[in-house]
Amino acid sequence: MKKQIHEIYWIRAVACLTVVMIHSLTRTYATYELPNSTVDYIRSIQIVLLYATPMFILISEIVIAKVYPDKLPRSFYKKRFLYLFLF
Repeated sequence: MKKQIHEIYWIRAVACLTVVMIHSLTRTYATYELPNSTVDYIRSIQIVLLYATPMFILISEIVIAKVYPDKLPRSFYKKRFLYLFLF
């Protein structure tokens, strides 16, 4: 059995909560009439939180490197393509 990287679960949880926070901030200033200074402040917070998207890419790379340490299976890209575009 392969050893799991438990820290990845914490990093994934933080990234998920960050994405939720970005979307809730967007909904907040889109729904309510807020002063422009508050909207600017909220957008600044959103820009700081945008690290979550590259973090998901990093998590994916770490997991793939752990599962396939030597090389990728032959049908790796085909399976990913079919999963993303057909489901």
